[in-house]
Amino acid sequence: MRVELFKYIRHMAPVSTRELAQVMDRSQPSLFYHCRELARCNLVEIVEWRKIGKRTEAVFAPAASQFFFELDSKPAEYIDIARKSVGILLRMGEREYDAAAKLLPQDRALNGRMKAQRTSSRLLDSDVAILKDKLEEIAEWMRQHDDAQRGHRVAMTALVTPVLHTRKK
Repeated sequence: MRVELFKYIRHMAPVSTRELAQVMDRSQPSLFYHCRELARCNLVEIVEWRKIGKRTEAVFAPAASQFFFELDSKPAEYIDIARKSVGILLRMGEREYDAAAKLLPQDRALNGRMKAQRTSSRLLDSDVAILKDKLEEIAEWMRQHDDAQRGHRVAMTALVTPVLHTRKK
């Protein structure tokens, strides 16, 4: 539900829960609750308050075009919120990939724009820092080459995390 809601907010922003309720065919109080939870996770933010008759409604937009979570020396509450946010972002990436993969048989042009990759390595702390810098360079390159008129919408989801378990042989 929240992944779907986040997508609508991304594409319709700035948007109120009243407007979201109309397009998503869901109750406004339920959507407001979920929007507040997304805001608590720092994925969306309230960008304005609109007066509608006697009521005031919140208007939401994505908090950023990209998200970074640095967890070193953070309180447990922040880490928990970051964990939930990462889960939402990964599920969103999975659904975007699934939707494109389902269209692939009808639209071969998508083939050149899809790639899924997972790489696991044993890196020194200094190499992890370099990897994170390179990911930031890629994100910056994507922002610089964003062509809203002619470009194809693509997304990159990257997660750098320690692997704390080993596979049983």
